[in-house]
Amino acid sequence: MQIELAHKCLKFATEALRPPAPQTWDDGSNSVVVKTPYYKLRLFKGEGRLQKKCVILFPPHAGRHPNVTNNLIRTCQEEGYDVYVFELLAATLETKNANLKNLVEFGTDCYAFPDQKKILMGVCQGLWLSNLVADKLVDIQDPPVAQFGFAGPVDFSAGNGHIKKTCQKIPLGYLESIVTMNGGFQLGYSQWWNFTLGNPKAVFYDDYVKLWNLINEDKDITDWRNNHDWFWSPQDLAGPWFLEAKKWFTLEKPFPVDFSRFTWPLFLYAGKEDEITPPEQTFAMAKMVGSRFVKEYIFENCGHTATFCKREPMQKVKENLRLISDGFKEVQYAA
Repeated sequence: MQIELAHKCLKFATEALRPPAPQTWDDGSNSVVVKTPYYKLRLFKGEGRLQKKCVILFPPHAGRHPNVTNNLIRTCQEEGYDVYVFELLAATLETKNANLKNLVEFGTDCYAFPDQKKILMGVCQGLWLSNLVADKLVDIQDPPVAQFGFAGPVDFSAGNGHIKKTCQKIPLGYLESIVTMNGGFQLGYSQWWNFTLGNPKAVFYDDYVKLWNLINEDKDITDWRNNHDWFWSPQDLAGPWFLEAKKWFTLEKPFPVDFSRFTWPLFLYAGKEDEITPPEQTFAMAKMVGSRFVKEYIFENCGHTATFCKREPMQKVKENLRLISDGFKEVQYAA
């Protein structure tokens, strides 16, 4: 018994002290179809019977790698959809001056790349970016056939989430000075501390208790390791677009798009226990769009990332993708 306990303690210590593995999508699961110093457009091929439509996914780029959306990507692939993913790269000396207008241009270019009809998906910060892109698509008469939104702050004034509270407490001038002192970057670990200080117990205690329980019960720790590596691998952001977004949130300005022109089917997903982006912020979009077909889903026992990772939300994604597959007729959502 003592030898077994000692073995488990050693395994726990080894895992807890292991440096986080670098986060990457260069793992053979996809191909890069567009590459610039600022971003890559990646193609994850669909499985089984391929659909005529494809998915354009805007994942979050809030200081960590966007591979947090891997479960969502796999779900779309399993339904036969090719998934094009906009990957904004970590800021460098060459790309640190990218602003919000640049991001919208990058996103619009990526959307235009496939010649298929497109289903637009946006996750967290990627939802508001995809909305800015969608507003441009109406102008060029290339709207999506449907849109999915996950845990995104469409109405930042709603609810009382962590980001909103942080923006209200931290003066914009302070953030501007941080970016200036860091040479035009919003350093990844500045973002990391912002989220960590919201609930340090979860990061420095609860997470390791969970690891110990898995090891003590001889359970697989792969998911724990992947989540841990992702959380401890922040990425630097370009200062200009970060500050523009923070100014937008801090002043709680209305979303600068005409949602009444969004007439395609809309599916919104939110977690009841989301302390980052409360459901009210995401579901506000339902009241603003011109679509006659809007579905809202709120999931019990789901926080922020669980909304686009857990089995129950992903099952709903599967069902809704099937709704808008090759046989779906517009008359079905006209009522």
